[in-house]
Amino acid sequence: MKRYFFINETGKQGDHLTIDGQEHTHISKVLRLRIGDEIVCLPNDGSLLNSTIISIDKSKTIVRVDSIEHPDVESHTRLTVYVAMPKGDKFEFLITKLTEIGVARIVPFESEYIVAKPLNKKDRYLTIAKEACKQCRRTRLIEVDEPMSFDKMLDSIKEYDVVVFASELEKEHTINELDFTGVKNVAVIIGSEGGFSEREANQIVSQGAVSITLGKRILRAETAGLVVPAIVQYMLGEFAR
Repeated sequence: MKRYFFINETGKQGDHLTIDGQEHTHISKVLRLRIGDEIVCLPNDGSLLNSTIISIDKSKTIVRVDSIEHPDVESHTRLTVYVAMPKGDKFEFLITKLTEIGVARIVPFESEYIVAKPLNKKDRYLTIAKEACKQCRRTRLIEVDEPMSFDKMLDSIKEYDVVVFASELEKEHTINELDFTGVKNVAVIIGSEGGFSEREANQIVSQGAVSITLGKRILRAETAGLVVPAIVQYMLGEFAR
């Protein structure tokens, strides 16, 4: 099985491209690949570059592009998940799993009852996203935003066709009532371990979000953060293609 590596440039068949940084280290020091080995390069634009290693030195790997593919593996509807910052490694867990189910973007934000302090570990999050993307054979990295304030989150959700708000305060409306016909840009909002205050819930709904209940049981933040986007992806038909 060919190994996948992200690159910072793209090219056409016959071009020579450079792989450096962490990906070069993985090729030369971890996997100990050699000249002549075939790999797949990912320029993060939806394409796969089937390539052959032609040179490896201390700082870089050079490959030749043999052929280019454009596989239909990305979701047809862009799905963004807003999650009130969970503690510990739960956010990293969500990056991995949301990548696997085809989410385009994950946005951590601050809310009144969050337990964790928002951290910006951009390099680590990028590494986790890359590894998850390679494992599930995606051609685009999930976007991991820097933590944003609650007010900025409220302002940003105005751009979506549908915003699904999973709220433990909701008692009536369920996710099966939603209609995703013709939508192209969807967001999901998930709370932290402490949930949302009534004031915050009202503000989210006032911005056009649809508040839904997840039933009789209260789900942990990381469980809801995976379950709700997965259900939305199913309703969008992404598991049927």
